[in-house]
Amino acid sequence: MGQRTVGIDLAIRGDHVARILDDGRPSGKPIRFRLTSDSLDRLVAALHARLAPGGTVTAAMEPTGMAWFPVAHRLEQAGIRTIRVKGQRVRALRRYLSEHAKTDAADAYVLGAIPLFGGAPADPVYVPGAERRALQRLTRRRERLEDEVAAIKRRLLDLVRWACPAVEAVLPDFRTSLSLAVLHDLLGPARIAGMRRAALLRFVAANASGNHPQ
Repeated sequence: MGQRTVGIDLAIRGDHVARILDDGRPSGKPIRFRLTSDSLDRLVAALHARLAPGGTVTAAMEPTGMAWFPVAHRLEQAGIRTIRVKGQRVRALRRYLSEHAKTDAADAYVLGAIPLFGGAPADPVYVPGAERRALQRLTRRRERLEDEVAAIKRRLLDLVRWACPAVEAVLPDFRTSLSLAVLHDLLGPARIAGMRRAALLRFVAANASGNHPQ
């Protein structure tokens, strides 16, 4: 039973390159393709062409941006086992194979050879359905936004502690309308100290939205 592996070098821009290895030996010329339905169909046909009876096909690629997703999705549909490989393993194996020149074809060859060398097991790519994929992306986006909000609040707190530490005691939450107004208009301690009580009360009344502590 033949073992066919396929290394796929994904490009940031331009053509992607696939290299077929049959039982560890390069077979045919590198295959260049794009992320279009017709091009991916031709890639699948080439990967199945002249495959030995009972043979298996394993495709390996690096997780470059989101370019891997449509490729993995189409290969999984065609019954081709697909794995993702960390870039460190590709660079290490390239050095081992003395493939010093970094080219698309060389990287595709190295990726195709990785499943044959054993070592740390590579997990097959899991391609979720549309709803699950949308939920994954939404969750990651929410995590990034939460991290951004936390970073902004830390920067604001550092600014308050640098410019007017006493203000921190009356701004327990930077998300209130009054807190934002104070940060925008009254961060300078000299300006706050120079305001009359009546003017300060008017400022508070104009900017407090009811969600600021007493």
